[in-house]
Amino acid sequence: MTAQVLEPCLFCRRPAAELHHPTGRGPDGRYLDPSWRVPVCVRCHRLDLPLWRDLGLDELRDPLAARLGRNTFFLGRLRATARPVTLGPDAVAGLHASQVAAFQLAPGRAEVVAQ
Repeated sequence: MTAQVLEPCLFCRRPAAELHHPTGRGPDGRYLDPSWRVPVCVRCHRLDLPLWRDLGLDELRDPLAARLGRNTFFLGRLRATARPVTLGPDAVAGLHASQVAAFQLAPGRAEVVAQ
């Protein structure tokens, strides 16, 4: 069942129809970050996979590389809108959780924390 989306698409401001998971799915088919969702229209949502393929982001098997690469891609798409964008509190919390998860997977994280 699809949740009703009341906010406009983050990219084009059309009515959003879906909630998009910016980090996508891992090799096991589960969402890497289930709580990291943003409102998008169908057209903008369908743009991601071909662009991910072009950049090699769909092939990433390492959860750390996938999270960081796909989050960077998503934030770059937002930057390309060339207008101020406001993420809702749930989206901000989801992005934060995604980055924390990536940090926890990073090699040498104990050394970073200790500094």
